[in-house]
Amino acid sequence: MQNSTPQQILEKIKSSRNILINMDTRTDFDALASAIVFGNFLKSLNKPYKIIHAKKIKNTFNGYFDFDEIQTEKDI
Repeated sequence: MQNSTPQQILEKIKSSRNILINMDTRTDFDALASAIVFGNFLKSLNKPYKIIHAKKIKNTFNGYFDFDEIQTEKDI
């Protein structure tokens, strides 16, 4: 989808059956917030999605984010 318009991207999302949000292993606040907000957006469209992160998320982020919907190394 090179050089896709926002409308083309939205149509692709809407036509998808399932969406996987794969987080970078270099976790920071921006990455976590982006994954969670995008997941909430997908939820508002009633789209099935899964957020995965290959490593355990550091305790540094506790209290800032709800990690219940993020599958980490122990879940994958």
